[in-house]
Amino acid sequence: MKKAIIEKFIIIFLLIFIVSINKANSSEDYPIVKYQPNKRDIFRSPFDALDEMPAVAVKTEIVLPKMSLEGFTWGYEPRAIINTQVVKKGDKILGAEVLEIKKEGVILIYQGKVFTLRPARYWP
Repeated sequence: MKKAIIEKFIIIFLLIFIVSINKANSSEDYPIVKYQPNKRDIFRSPFDALDEMPAVAVKTEIVLPKMSLEGFTWGYEPRAIINTQVVKKGDKILGAEVLEIKKEGVILIYQGKVFTLRPARYWP
């Protein structure tokens, strides 16, 4: 009985010893590849580079289209006459939106810039 246990122990010990020797002899040196960000990343779309490109700023001055303020109507809701068209707050004319109508003039917003359209003859 003791002999069988000792034999099993020796067999297990020899198997462990043989496996450890094989691992020590067969350890291959794999090359270490470092990530190089300047090369193309296969996991990214080529269109992602378009998002990272800086936008080229082009300075263009925004100019209000030719408009003439011809008059006002005052009543329940103030209205203005621009280019022979009657407009009120919130209306659009030639791409410009009417923000406010005052006696000093009409305040318009055109392409994100605010303009004040004054009558040809203005008396403060």
